[in-house]
Amino acid sequence: LRQQLHHYLHPSSLSAPHRKLQGKAAAARCTGIFGLIGGLLLHRRSQEPVRHLHGQAAAFGSSSVSSSSGTAPSLFSSALVEAGELEAVLSNPNVAIVDASWHMPASKRKGAEEYRKGPRIPGAVFFDIDKACDVESDLPHMLPSAEEFSEYVSKLGISNSDSIVVYDAVGIFSAPRVWWMFTYFGHRNVHVLDGGLPAWRAKGLATDTSTCNEEDNGRDSSSPQAFEAKERKEMLVSIEQLQNILQDGSAGAVLDARSKGRFSGKEPDPRGVRPGHMPGASNVPFGELLDSNGMMLPPIDLKSKLQPFNPEAGVVTTCGSGVTACIISLALHQAGYREARHQRVYDGAWAEWGGADAYPVVKE
Repeated sequence: LRQQLHHYLHPSSLSAPHRKLQGKAAAARCTGIFGLIGGLLLHRRSQEPVRHLHGQAAAFGSSSVSSSSGTAPSLFSSALVEAGELEAVLSNPNVAIVDASWHMPASKRKGAEEYRKGPRIPGAVFFDIDKACDVESDLPHMLPSAEEFSEYVSKLGISNSDSIVVYDAVGIFSAPRVWWMFTYFGHRNVHVLDGGLPAWRAKGLATDTSTCNEEDNGRDSSSPQAFEAKERKEMLVSIEQLQNILQDGSAGAVLDARSKGRFSGKEPDPRGVRPGHMPGASNVPFGELLDSNGMMLPPIDLKSKLQPFNPEAGVVTTCGSGVTACIISLALHQAGYREARHQRVYDGAWAEWGGADAYPVVKE
């Protein structure tokens, strides 16, 4: 313990991986010496569980849609991670915690502002889906290029060797979008914190309530990382491809995550585009895949809800702007549908389809 405290007070004596950990933890800005001691004790206590989970990781990786691009084995056996599991590896330098909070414009909430003010999970960096996107597109938070994604993630201090855990401030809302983005760009070891920040706080786990400025954003500028993205284009569906899928029922189901009111056209669309849905699409409101605490239903229940749509033949998920569609994608993954044909997302979503008069709309 005395040696570890020496490293804390004299960071130049640390090895490169431990400097990276200290850099990630710098996002907290208020980590005291007692927090360090607690973290060291927790790390020591968690060594056996971590080694055990390493042994389970191969099955998850081999059945996942993600590519095996030379990344280290995952620390977790499932795409969903419980708060206690994350706490047990909080001090692991190869765990990257990502706050991916995003809110609907009408809520007047700003994920980046809430992250900077806290509370947040100690050591978390902030991933802004409105910045890690195709800034040339008129549509909201469309996927960036592989080069743009690589640059953005590298600046966050995340590398291909990290196990990434994504969470959001709602529970399960925007985090699955970033989970899907990392999956699309070829990263195998990416997970979602089940229940998000509310679940973490409900267990009484430590949070960082210090204020950090926009430039910090949890980045470790002294130890930049190199993240290399490799696109899996078979997971992305264009509006032209979607038209063909809708016309050919055998090409797979199209599942829309929006509310019943928006899907039916009885409620106005918050972006001002035409209300309703695509002909041939089915409605799976994302809230029906979660329990009353905002956590994802057990796999057996998810499979029961999704099986009527014959997901084995293939699925395309959609929503208002490509965010909550990924909740269905995560649910499909948890239910065992993990191939690329099960994980396709129509990125333009209703913002594109409903905003163009050339595409038909059904109202109920």
